[in-house]
Amino acid sequence: MKREVIAIQMGGSMQLVVSLEDWRRNRYQTVEEFTTGLGITPSTYYRALKGQVEISTMRRIASGLGVSPAAIAEFTPTASPGLVRQLTEIIDRAEVNGWIEVDPDTFELTGRRVRETLPREQV
Repeated sequence: MKREVIAIQMGGSMQLVVSLEDWRRNRYQTVEEFTTGLGITPSTYYRALKGQVEISTMRRIASGLGVSPAAIAEFTPTASPGLVRQLTEIIDRAEVNGWIEVDPDTFELTGRRVRETLPREQV
């Protein structure tokens, strides 16, 4: 399975958006251990992996992990057409004016302008 690294801004800091399965694996826990720690059943966990749980369950899982629900890949909502347009405009401007580099470890802005770009996937 192809995994993407996505970061979201939470207040003044950046946070990676991580798959629920990656949260579990990074803790070296079985499904049973992970779900017990979150106060959910394994069947709820498997539904959550498909994004098929109620918002209250998303909040409970995120709280158990100490993150925002938006930091869990399966819970991240689809962007609205308006947001997609905004992001496309921002990317287009960055392609012309250069990107601001971030530190790969902290996601803090370095202030360095980078003009190298990656090819866009065709949507």
